[in-house]
Amino acid sequence: MCQATIESFMRDDEQLYDRSFYDLIENSSYNQDMKEKLHTLRKYRNKWTHINEQNNEFLIDEKELEEMALFSYRLALEVFHYYPFI
Repeated sequence: MCQATIESFMRDDEQLYDRSFYDLIENSSYNQDMKEKLHTLRKYRNKWTHINEQNNEFLIDEKELEEMALFSYRLALEVFHYYPFI
């Protein structure tokens, strides 16, 4: 949910209409640190989305899931407030 919200916000705020989240991140005006955080979220989401590509050996790590949920939420807030003085 956080990634979908971030992606929608970026498309509107950055006026970018790239098809993939990867391209959206790469073509954004965010600094490299923010882009790396967004790629971390994208890669984690892909781990869940492309579960069939992992030979059904995917195990849920509840601690990692909780950490990434908090990371995603905080990252969404960072994206929403990236340009606080504009």
